[in-house]
Amino acid sequence: MLESHVIAPSDDALAATPLERSHILIVDDRLDKRVVFRTILEELDQNIVTASSGEEALRWLLDNDCAVILLDVNMPGMDGLETAELIRARRKSAHTPFIYITAFADEMHTARGYSLGAVDYILSPVVPNILRSKVKALVQLHRLNAELKKRSDERVALVKEQAARSMAEESQRRASFLAEATQVMASSLDVDTILKGASGLVVPFLADYGAIALVNDDGTIRAQRSSSVAGWGQYVAGHEAAFEAKLGELRTSAIERGALGTAQRLGVPPSDGD
Repeated sequence: MLESHVIAPSDDALAATPLERSHILIVDDRLDKRVVFRTILEELDQNIVTASSGEEALRWLLDNDCAVILLDVNMPGMDGLETAELIRARRKSAHTPFIYITAFADEMHTARGYSLGAVDYILSPVVPNILRSKVKALVQLHRLNAELKKRSDERVALVKEQAARSMAEESQRRASFLAEATQVMASSLDVDTILKGASGLVVPFLADYGAIALVNDDGTIRAQRSSSVAGWGQYVAGHEAAFEAKLGELRTSAIERGALGTAQRLGVPPSDGD
């Protein structure tokens, strides 16, 4: 039968609020040993859960997490080694540390126990201070890992939020640009007017690359002020073909719209390609 206990803190207690307390799982078929272990560990002020069999422990671990498991090796039915193997086979509890409690530990059992992920073997009867110190260290490690995971999750959430906000702002800028560009192109049939208006629309997008230059009479630059002039020049040089293509599309579109408007005013029917 599973039992859960929370005891008043003592001098050895780990400072924690009720929500920050870690679970310590004790698995032993003997009630007297479970009581002894619980009494030793109650000074840590954590949530102590006891199980009388490996099956009970596995059922509890389906829905719960714990900082450390104290596992009796010599239990009837499913022994401690088999229980540990099944615990390790589950993804949720695969990395939960456990300490074997046993009255004897030969080399074969010890080797198998460590291969299954045991962090330590403690001989029974246990020395209270040793058991308490080992469990306390694992609880502190568990809380540290939980805090690191919490901060990591918060950081990931913040980055995702910032990325989503940036994408939304960029989408809004593009929509506004297209709307204004459409309005400019529809407002006139004069190619120069359209190009001038369209050129003005791109100014906000190029503001980070803008520059002020003082030009001498012979055409040489006397002074310029911009932290991004070099970067902008490199960008233009690397995308010259793309710039020419976009300008060509804009000119073609403006000319076609101008020709169509003129034809409509003169009553000329559109060609088959229109």
